[in-house]
Amino acid sequence: MRILFIAPFGTCRKQTVSRRMMPLAQGLAAAGHAVEVLIPAWDCPQQAGGGEQDGGVTVRIPRLGPAPHRLLGPALVWRMLAAADAFRPDLVHAFKPIGYSGALAVLLQRRGYQVVVDVDDLETGAGWGQRRRPGLHQLVEWQERWVLRRAAGVSVASRYLDERIAGIRSEPCLYLPNGLDRASEPAPAAFNPPIVLLYTRGNDVSAARVARLWSKILQKAPEAKLRIIGDWSEAPENLPRCERLGWLEGEALTAALRGSALALFPVSDSPLVRAKSPARLLDCLAHGLPIVTEDVGEYGRLAGPEAAQSAGDDDALVAATVELLQNRSARAARAEVSWRQAERHAWPRRVAALAGWYEGRFTFARPIGER
Repeated sequence: MRILFIAPFGTCRKQTVSRRMMPLAQGLAAAGHAVEVLIPAWDCPQQAGGGEQDGGVTVRIPRLGPAPHRLLGPALVWRMLAAADAFRPDLVHAFKPIGYSGALAVLLQRRGYQVVVDVDDLETGAGWGQRRRPGLHQLVEWQERWVLRRAAGVSVASRYLDERIAGIRSEPCLYLPNGLDRASEPAPAAFNPPIVLLYTRGNDVSAARVARLWSKILQKAPEAKLRIIGDWSEAPENLPRCERLGWLEGEALTAALRGSALALFPVSDSPLVRAKSPARLLDCLAHGLPIVTEDVGEYGRLAGPEAAQSAGDDDALVAATVELLQNRSARAARAEVSWRQAERHAWPRRVAALAGWYEGRFTFARPIGER
């Protein structure tokens, strides 16, 4: 199968491409499919004009401009169309139904290609739309509905998005949460010092709530330490027994995760949070860290029922955290749960689900797997 993935933006700022699209593309390539990725780097101009082979996937990043605005580049659209035609895909998968990827989805469908769309975030006024200026917000919402109604199929990162899109189109979506690459062995969480990991960018929890929860945890477990990871500019200041490590990657991130006793994910029960598939929680599961979170959207679904407390119940979050800090046997048991959950959410399972959906729903001129 010849599969073209279309990205919504570059890789220098946001993570949809690196944390969702590329693992799927590389998994399909490893299974014998010919996969190309088109990236409109309007937000990362330093990447434009480039291209490479990445994990068996051909990545093409067309040149930008001339354009009246970085989001209104007819020359970029033309170059992306030309690249798509040159590849001759059996199937096109556009990641996000908005912006350049949404526009290419419509244009390629009109050219006779089979086009499916992936939705991994809530773009409406209840989600990221509230951060856009009014005119742009209405345009984005209109484009999303227009593209979703006309797509040959839709994949979604969360059950909440699945339910929401059911009001736009009648055909069922493919539920395809984010995945993970499981570590070679679980972290020694049961024997680690009593460090509580808080791994967030601050979009899913308030600083005030974190401060309140940590104060209650320290009252019952004064030996505990808090480790905050992530580019969260509004993280609470001057918390006792707390270290803020900022944004980490690679070995530094791995060391911080594997050196913690547990990961705490308190989350706001909002449409934006229910819609997301939390990659940072999956990072923690990948190392077998015990998880304490809430039954909100994908957080409880991915971590498992043992890890999820009732939404908004601060006392339950505190009690569960303190129990794991002070009871190594309980911590070891919860770590084992996380390790089993990690196997369920590994990228090869996501890739197999996606390939099965392709093969069961769409028609192809060449046999599956033929390049």
